[in-house]
Amino acid sequence: MSIKLLGKLVLIVALAACALWAQAQTPGAPAGNFSQTKSVVLNITALDNRGDPVTDLASGDFQIFDNGKPQAIAAFQAGAGKSARENPPPATIILFDFLNSNALNRDYDSTFIVSALEPLEAADTVYLYLLTNRGEVYPVHGFPLRQDIAFLSQHGGAPGIAPPVPWTKQIRPLLDAAIQRVYGFKTVDFRDLGYRAATTFLALSKLQDAFTEIPGPKTIVWITSGVTNWPNYPHGCKNMTITGESESYVAGKCTTNCRINTKCVDYEPFFHHFSAELNRTNTVVYTAEDLPAGAMPPTNRGTAAYTLRQMADLSGGRLFTGTNMDKAIIEAMKNARGRYQIGIDAPASNGKYHKLRVTCARTGVRVEGPKGYFADQP
Repeated sequence: MSIKLLGKLVLIVALAACALWAQAQTPGAPAGNFSQTKSVVLNITALDNRGDPVTDLASGDFQIFDNGKPQAIAAFQAGAGKSARENPPPATIILFDFLNSNALNRDYDSTFIVSALEPLEAADTVYLYLLTNRGEVYPVHGFPLRQDIAFLSQHGGAPGIAPPVPWTKQIRPLLDAAIQRVYGFKTVDFRDLGYRAATTFLALSKLQDAFTEIPGPKTIVWITSGVTNWPNYPHGCKNMTITGESESYVAGKCTTNCRINTKCVDYEPFFHHFSAELNRTNTVVYTAEDLPAGAMPPTNRGTAAYTLRQMADLSGGRLFTGTNMDKAIIEAMKNARGRYQIGIDAPASNGKYHKLRVTCARTGVRVEGPKGYFADQP
């Protein structure tokens, strides 16, 4: 082959590569209706070198790679630069999990929640729930009431009237009172890992559904030891179905594809569906693992640690380990201000996992987003 011909081939390949990259650039991507879109929706958080939110990026600042291939941005939504009415403050939903945590750590864990919330000067969009030993989601300070029962009994007033100071200033007595109300031993059913798994995933789904109507970015901070997503049923099992606001779906499939030669319920379908709903509704999950510092639990598929990692990785959130519950809450409240929603064209619905990489062209900006998604999103 002549040098001249080789040079032409190199030029053609280079031009083709440039055309492919240019095709994937969308400096003026349209604002998307992410509640109805059929695109793959991604929650992206942009932070500077100090860890502060970056709020003035445009669609052209982002590059999305799906299984290594650059993707065109089909829709884009940023919260920055809008009026307060158009850009509601981010909501932080804290779920303090009693069902899947060590009861001996409860008071210790409570101190981290108090240290994160008590200094707040504004807490209108911060909510705290307990997942009780009986599998119930109990509001310490829930939506839509601005005051819970404990605050009203102590200070008077009526629902819907904002308290004279943020409710978080009373977090210690509120939390203590709530714990006393829901305290109890686990029933026999909840010693069954399979029953606990089904109850936990249903509770998470209902909590996400309840906050769908709140506009703007939302972050669920799940303080927990986690729960298995592969509970064994050696004597047989059945599929587990979750019924949401608008649909029902199989969240756990009875299968023999387990770690050992027995039947189990595989909750991988729950991760597929739940992560898609989280991204669609501008919600990420920060998981705060309730384990002693230095503990190294197994992380292979099916384990509680795998559940926590999947929740964070598929929603664009973070996993905090050790005694970092307060850090998880503080960073969840701060980082949500740098949240963007980006839509890319959905691939064929074949159930396969797609690995994602998101970068930012602006120097000094790092981005956090989903590590991947499954190609069977609604």
